Amino acid sequence: MTGVSTDAEIEERIKTDPRPPITPEFTGHLSPSAVDLVQRLMEPDPERRLTAREMLSHPWVCGEAAATTKMADSAIKLARFKDLRTKVEAGIFAVLVDKGNRDSTLSEANIASTPSGDAVVQSELNRAEKESTRRNASSTHIMKRAFEVFDAEGKGYVSPGDLGRIVKVATGKALSPDEQRDMLAAASTSSSSSPKATGDGDGLSLSDFSELFGRKNHKHFPRGHVIFRAGERGDCMYFINSGKVEIQTRKGQLVARLQSGDFFGEGSLLDEKNVRFTTARCTTPVDVIQIRKEEFDRYIASSSEAKHAIKRKWRARLLRYAKNLMRLQTNVKEKTFHKGDVIYKEGEQGKSMFLVNDGTLEVRHGRNDMAIHKYFRGDSFGESSLIFERPRSSTVICASDKCNLHEMLGSDFLAVLDSHPDAAASLRDMCRKRLFKKAVKTLSLERNRGLTNADIVTAFHEADSDGSGLLSFDEIKKLMHRMDPTIPEQEIRSLLKFVDIDEDGLISLEEYLRLFRSFEHEEIDRKRYSS
Repeated sequence: MTGVSTDAEIEERIKTDPRPPITPEFTGHLSPSAVDLVQRLMEPDPERRLTAREMLSHPWVCGEAAATTKMADSAIKLARFKDLRTKVEAGIFAVLVDKGNRDSTLSEANIASTPSGDAVVQSELNRAEKESTRRNASSTHIMKRAFEVFDAEGKGYVSPGDLGRIVKVATGKALSPDEQRDMLAAASTSSSSSPKATGDGDGLSLSDFSELFGRKNHKHFPRGHVIFRAGERGDCMYFINSGKVEIQTRKGQLVARLQSGDFFGEGSLLDEKNVRFTTARCTTPVDVIQIRKEEFDRYIASSSEAKHAIKRKWRARLLRYAKNLMRLQTNVKEKTFHKGDVIYKEGEQGKSMFLVNDGTLEVRHGRNDMAIHKYFRGDSFGESSLIFERPRSSTVICASDKCNLHEMLGSDFLAVLDSHPDAAASLRDMCRKRLFKKAVKTLSLERNRGLTNADIVTAFHEADSDGSGLLSFDEIKKLMHRMDPTIPEQEIRSLLKFVDIDEDGLISLEEYLRLFRSFEHEEIDRKRYSS
């Protein structure tokens, strides 16, 4: 009987079975995860007992499976709280994705190409990095940036309404006031401290908010550490909290330098085979928030916004890497053109591709020689006819006083693509996108309109012959074949798959607009979180 055993009886019982009395009488108020932790910490065998490091990785300590108290109908309530907490975490994830990789990755528009490609890439990366540091100097901690998006009014805490607003953007579902309060309670179960009490209700402080997402996933890597290598299997992605990470090709060529606020490693989680495309190496000590694949899958399942944003950014990143790879090649020839000089004419057989080092070039198309596009410093052109083995689809003319280009012969270009299939796939998608944009612009100009944003939207509605607000494969094919009847249907299907981020087999107006440069800064995304 409890409380009446003699010292001798207690001593004999401990000698017979030294394990603690883990029975419902003593542990009925604890969750199964908490009971498991207690048992493993009190394991008599020191070889099997949890170490301090192992304890810190236990699911209950990490907040993955624990509730602080056992409740009536606990299974139902815990499932509800887990679902709400996942939604909050998915909202934070969506914000971090939206804010990441904006400034410090090497971009198309700020890179020059010379035969000494490595030096140019290094120089431009340094410039982009300094610019990113300047812009982010007032808020370098990524969780603080996310907190400021949630707390749009600058109250100093995240209220239930703030959680509801962000989660609505991330998941597309509005929450009632009761659900918002429940969501705050669910978020608070992940934090070591209680919610902040305010005159307007409860809320999460910055420390509470940071612990909610970052505490269990924090990792530190020393300078020189290789986080992963190209070709390895990937099971997680990372948000950089502090430090710098270089992204390299399989052959060790530098294609990007990332720092606080950026993320990387998402490609292998989006890939069916989960294979790493690049190598990530720490150039300084680095602190990151690691997102495991199972968490990643939960977040993008909960948040269509996060899913679509990360897919768009991964595709844009692949294209940047592919273009930077071209700029790193040494087998290029420098050429200078002057205003009015023709680089190549529509209908010619393509023999090379070009990288713009300086100047402005005009792209013309059709019998009326209509100007439909321009190329600037950092752009590349001429790839389509090489990749698809087709004649030039337009005429390119130097439009500035002087145009400095670098030319790569088709045989050299194709050899690079053969050895880098990921880059080849990305460049093919870029070329398909260019053909589609050209078809849209051609339609607008032929109907005596211009190329403003409004004109581009009007072209969408004209192509949408059934008035559904979406472009089907047949409508896209009609638009493309209106410009060029010889474009294979398979290329049009590949175009649709590339543009169709939400994978519904149709192109929405939002997906359509993202193809055009005037919308590439994603102002729509940024405004959503503050509305």
